[in-house]
Amino acid sequence: MNSNTLPIPEYSAQVADSAAFLDKSLAITLPALFAKQVQLRPLAPAVVWAGGALTYADLDARSTAVARNLRDAGLASGDPAVLFFESSAEFLV
Repeated sequence: MNSNTLPIPEYSAQVADSAAFLDKSLAITLPALFAKQVQLRPLAPAVVWAGGALTYADLDARSTAVARNLRDAGLASGDPAVLFFESSAEFLV
């Protein structure tokens, strides 16, 4: 078994925890769902491609860095932004 995967009982328990989280939230957002996965499964693969993978913790760190750079450039929450990237894993973050 891969060190980033969980046995079925533990994974099932985390899915149930996530479902309970969803049931308690009326205004669930994608960032909240992502944050919950980072909390529950930081070492689990979030993005997998032929050349590698990013864990939820890696993806969280990279996306936080992108958000910080956008804020530092003067963008505020809710401001539209257009980003151009080459097709790669880095495109995701």
